[in-house]
Amino acid sequence: LAIELVNRYTSTSQRVPAYPNHVTPIETGEFHDETLKDSLAKFGLQSLVYMPLSTKGRELGFFILGKRKPGKPSPEELSLLDSIGKQIGVAMENAFLYEQAEQIATTAERSRLARELHDAVTQTLFSANLIADVTPHIWERDPQEGMKNLEELRQLTRGALAEMRTLLLEMRPESLER
Repeated sequence: LAIELVNRYTSTSQRVPAYPNHVTPIETGEFHDETLKDSLAKFGLQSLVYMPLSTKGRELGFFILGKRKPGKPSPEELSLLDSIGKQIGVAMENAFLYEQAEQIATTAERSRLARELHDAVTQTLFSANLIADVTPHIWERDPQEGMKNLEELRQLTRGALAEMRTLLLEMRPESLER
């Protein structure tokens, strides 16, 4: 829309090939397209200002501001709008970086929890599974030895349960915020 607005108000030889990288005032009375003029007039707009939103030399978006009074903005107003556009661009970039940092932190926390689950709980459950598999055979040969295996199995499963509870507590939002 901004390019269309700028191109419709300028002569054919002055067409804008891309978005302007600076604040650009546009008088609606200078538009050649009567339909566009009428549409703007319905809102009572006498002039427009294209304001790019940028940071680090990158254009992130733009605002088109409408003015109900005729006349171009002063150099001071244009400078102020340029500064505002750059500040908004920085704020947009900061919001993007903040969101990216949150995603990285969440991924890192998930990876850490996955490692802990694998390192602690998975190995404990694997050991418990092995003991559970051999205990019936051992029990048949020596019930006393079978009882020792059952006690060891009970200790392993209690340990795995305690480790899981600890990890689940760590997954609560309070620990992620920390």
